[in-house]
Amino acid sequence: MRKKVLQTVVLVSLLVVFPLLSWLFLRDGLQYRLDAKARLVIKAELSPDSPACLESKIQILFQDEMDSWNTRIKPVADHFADREEILIFRSVDTLAMGSTRDSLQKAWQNSGLNADFHHAVFLVDTTCSLRMAYDYTADPQMAALAEDIAFLLPLEKEKDFLVKREREK
Repeated sequence: MRKKVLQTVVLVSLLVVFPLLSWLFLRDGLQYRLDAKARLVIKAELSPDSPACLESKIQILFQDEMDSWNTRIKPVADHFADREEILIFRSVDTLAMGSTRDSLQKAWQNSGLNADFHHAVFLVDTTCSLRMAYDYTADPQMAALAEDIAFLLPLEKEKDFLVKREREK
């Protein structure tokens, strides 16, 4: 009798409990991805001939007021230093103003942040679309920037194994 109860508990665990726990765990990850996709909808488009448009690069455009690079943005850049082939940090001051500045202001207004435009950091994806604007004076905003960069970066390719076969030659 005791053996049958144990077998029934193990069988119910394998068929019901473990799949249910797995589903609950995976559902949270799926919801995180769906929330990130909803947050990172395109806020504005940069024209392809704009100096702020670098196709095939994810850009972080920031306004370097009060030395924001060293104090607030450089730690984020250091975190992603190994991905510099696709991720680039650029100061808005180095870009031509005109339509680029208008697109950035539109993105700032669409972001819903209640802060000064001069404290803005912009996330631009590989298609020159402004995805989000952040306030670099707020720690939660800089943490959100790091999460969103990680979400947009493509996965790194795994390196193939190289087997040295010297003895067989």
